[in-house]
Amino acid sequence: MTQEKFREELADILGVEEEAIKDDAVLESFEQWDSLSVLTMLDLYDEMELDLEVEAIDSSKTIGDLIKLAHFS
Repeated sequence: MTQEKFREELADILGVEEEAIKDDAVLESFEQWDSLSVLTMLDLYDEMELDLEVEAIDSSKTIGDLIKLAHFS
């Protein structure tokens, strides 16, 4: 998955336009960022064949933190 596609998926999960997916955007500022979103993100990382724990996602504070977990080069 490309970083662009990841951002598209993240926008869908958060129920926002892609323009809102900025690296410094605070996750808790999104109305739809909740425990279900964390689990949905876990599924997304699983699709990318990344073995992450829920805690890694739940401790992320910004969009940039989630992108770093995806290890895009």
